[in-house]
Amino acid sequence: MKPETIIFCPDTHVAPEGSVEGGIDPRAESVLMQAIALVKPDRFVHIGDVGEWESVCEYRWERRRRPPFEFMVPMIQKDVKSVNGFLDRLEKKLDKAGCGKVTIIEGNHEVWCNNFALAETRPEFEAKALMKIEKRGWEWSPYGEFAQFGKLYATHGGHFTGLHHAYKTVLGLSANCIYGHFHNVESAHVMHLGGAYGAWSIGCLCKLVKQFLRGRPTAWSHAFAIVHVESDGQFHVEVIDVFEGVAWVYGKRLEAR
Repeated sequence: MKPETIIFCPDTHVAPEGSVEGGIDPRAESVLMQAIALVKPDRFVHIGDVGEWESVCEYRWERRRRPPFEFMVPMIQKDVKSVNGFLDRLEKKLDKAGCGKVTIIEGNHEVWCNNFALAETRPEFEAKALMKIEKRGWEWSPYGEFAQFGKLYATHGGHFTGLHHAYKTVLGLSANCIYGHFHNVESAHVMHLGGAYGAWSIGCLCKLVKQFLRGRPTAWSHAFAIVHVESDGQFHVEVIDVFEGVAWVYGKRLEAR
């Protein structure tokens, strides 16, 4: 049986033009879209933080009172327009590539939308609704949960933090896991009595320079992953580094347009 080919996309943090914190890197997006056309995956998985959702960022209103609902709505609508613009482009590219299965894993930035919706008793402002997931016919995996693809689990990330988080993840879970959240590329493998396991942190596709960093250097880098899942659940993970708008996929050089 033919293996299932999956493209895993990490944090994109899509935001309106001019956002000081968010935004997908346009070169990274270009490479991702070209990779979809080349690979023609059977499934596409976004592992969370699709949008920056700066309008409902809990840190933004941490030191001051949040404005009234009526004031917030126009800001949220700008975020919604940007995020759905990206998802529309993605959906069009996936349809053209013949990829009909899409899974969106909820990230902590999507949870900000949910918290706002809960506080205002407005379920239509939950992230799943704002991104039209059901209308698109896509699968949804709630924040903190693990979606399973063969013997590989996928989640947004953040269960195990700090230095060497991939090693902590594979030790803590005793299972194979692919995740994002930390924006850096890192992997670790261990051998347990139950078998060999691995964990993969697959970077990000968002802009690498953000105001809140205040010039602090990071280990962030652009990447995504191609995973082939065999019929027995075994799998192979290939992390694709995107450096300055260039990546190599299936022996072909992809350069941002």
